[in-house]
Amino acid sequence: MSILAEAARKLRVRYIEGLPAKRRVVQEALTARSLGDPEADGTLRRIAHQIRGSAASYGLLEIDNAAYRLEYAETTAELEQAAAELIVALHEVYRAESSPYMKILLIDDDPAVGPLLEGLLSEERISLTQVLTAAEGHEELNSGDWSAIFVDLILPDADGRTLLTRIRAAPSHRDTPLIVLSAKTSSLVKNECAMYGIDSYIEKPIDPRTFAVGIASVLGRARSLQAAAYDDSLTGLPNRVGFRRAFEPLRLLAERNGSPLSLALLDIDHFKRFNDDFGHHVGDRALVTAAQTIKASLRHSDLVGRWGGEEFIIGLPETGAKAAVELLGRAARALREHEDFGAQNPMTFSGGVTELEPGETLDFGLLRADQLLYQVKRTGRGKSICELEPVADGRPRLLFAEDDPGVASLIMRDLSEDFEVTHVGDGGEALELSARERFDIVMLDYQMPRRNGIDVVRELRTRPEYRDTPILLLTAIGSDTAVEQAFAAGADDYITKPHRRRALLARLFRHLGRSAVALSDDTPRPVPQTVESMVTVVVCDFVDVEGPGAGLPAKRLRPVLDGYTSLATKILVRRKAEVDKLGGHRLVAVFGAPVLREDDARRALKAAVEIQQAVRQMASVSRPLGVRVGLHSSLVTAASVAGQRYVQEGALDGVVRVAREMATTVSAGAIVLDAKTVEQSSASSSGSLNGPVPWQVEGRSVELYRLRWQ
Repeated sequence: MSILAEAARKLRVRYIEGLPAKRRVVQEALTARSLGDPEADGTLRRIAHQIRGSAASYGLLEIDNAAYRLEYAETTAELEQAAAELIVALHEVYRAESSPYMKILLIDDDPAVGPLLEGLLSEERISLTQVLTAAEGHEELNSGDWSAIFVDLILPDADGRTLLTRIRAAPSHRDTPLIVLSAKTSSLVKNECAMYGIDSYIEKPIDPRTFAVGIASVLGRARSLQAAAYDDSLTGLPNRVGFRRAFEPLRLLAERNGSPLSLALLDIDHFKRFNDDFGHHVGDRALVTAAQTIKASLRHSDLVGRWGGEEFIIGLPETGAKAAVELLGRAARALREHEDFGAQNPMTFSGGVTELEPGETLDFGLLRADQLLYQVKRTGRGKSICELEPVADGRPRLLFAEDDPGVASLIMRDLSEDFEVTHVGDGGEALELSARERFDIVMLDYQMPRRNGIDVVRELRTRPEYRDTPILLLTAIGSDTAVEQAFAAGADDYITKPHRRRALLARLFRHLGRSAVALSDDTPRPVPQTVESMVTVVVCDFVDVEGPGAGLPAKRLRPVLDGYTSLATKILVRRKAEVDKLGGHRLVAVFGAPVLREDDARRALKAAVEIQQAVRQMASVSRPLGVRVGLHSSLVTAASVAGQRYVQEGALDGVVRVAREMATTVSAGAIVLDAKTVEQSSASSSGSLNGPVPWQVEGRSVELYRLRWQ
């Protein structure tokens, strides 16, 4: 590179480094304009003119074009739109052009390969680290955040293919570009490596003429991952993926050093109201200001990310929970006193803070932080807490033990409005916490570390204070053996994953109602017995009768479909069914669970006919959709407790699958029944059936009938 070219490159780098300052000035001028400053319009046009004078010189045409539109905007709306576009252009160009040097890890036992790669990639902004063995590679993978990884297949202490599996199994490197370097040229080896999710396979000896071109797209993807996948485009902070990636080294370091690590989840108070009052463009600028203020108020070692919407997440290394709350207090004061908002519209946040236990993952910390944040938002907002405070709001207290953070977060979301939920990650914690605190109801995962759900139920039943407390088991195991074990241990109910919110709430409240009538000390506790019970499942499959291509686009079809499903839901609920959605265009209704009635099949059949009649009538005045209905009745596992029967939700899965497949065998406007439903509903006595027709499903034969309902 010539001296002049090098000087031009350095000037361009310096100009790009100044783009954030220009972006801040434009943002400030736009904010001042929204507050009525008469000088703001002139300032915006002068900034645009100044930016235009240099951006084009450095080949930054997107900035030049946005600045031109701002300088020559004719109306107020055009000026505001152009200013917003210039802010975005300045941010995007800075993010793309000033991306940090990519950290490249090379695992290759040939010391000459490292300098060769550096020479071939001299035009790229890379920082290359080479290790010579697989063992050294493992250490670097665990300690660093790499932009791309090169692996040789022939290493002195391992086959490189075993290293590929370890790399892809690590959450922090699941998406990292991975390139294989090898002298092995057989298609078998290449295909095997492709199965591990590699991005490129480069044969040795490396051909300098093709290497840089062949690897350019891979490095481009690495830069895109850094810029787009890990950063929030509005605030510039790490997004969810980026925060997880950056947080993991902090967690490992804290675990290795035995030092505290706290996690905080923040939510800007009443932000929807702010958006409604001032508009979304002002709201976006407010989020940027909040992000910058919170980050500037904390330490350089603290990791701040945008979790979504108006939520921010913070990792605070070397900090306990109480100290973290004090640090957040400093950030809260800075945000509350920020000049952009003023005394009339101060911006505040609520926060939940928790300290991670040794070996604990981010997800479990998030569950506790979210629980704390939820309590703050229910009890006044505008502060951060690190301990749950007693709240007398009438909600039942539920102890929930689940070792899968994904399942736990979904269930806590579904129950938090109606229950005060306390979550623990294993059965041992559940027993320890229940010894210190009293809960109104307990829900346990079947399989957990330390102590499984069955063991916890047995021990809780030996404690007098939990003798009559409802205890439910939650699990993905749906076998009769598991059900029998649950009831034999003393569980009141058994719920299979995945759960349905309405059904779960109904069963929890049902058991709470039953526990309200306390048993006397000399009354033996009812022992649940496993029995079989009949249920009828109805699946309504809505279809566009005009067919694909002739109908509406999916976006416009959605509200029409919602109208039809709402109509069918009302009919099914009126007939006393439990109703839920089964995919975007299907409804599933269960008659006989959780409450069993003698006429379940007859009510199901009447509901099916009523739905067909209502759909036909609605199609005459609305966009015509059709529905095909399948009804399947079957014996399922249930619990008999003190003369009452409770159907186990997991036992319904097979019945639902068969009913769904039955519905697909007929056209729109048809109702199809199996022989058991015909028998239970006495449909054959009406003489309005066609059939039977033999049908195979899940390896067994079923006789189907079609109802002539018109």
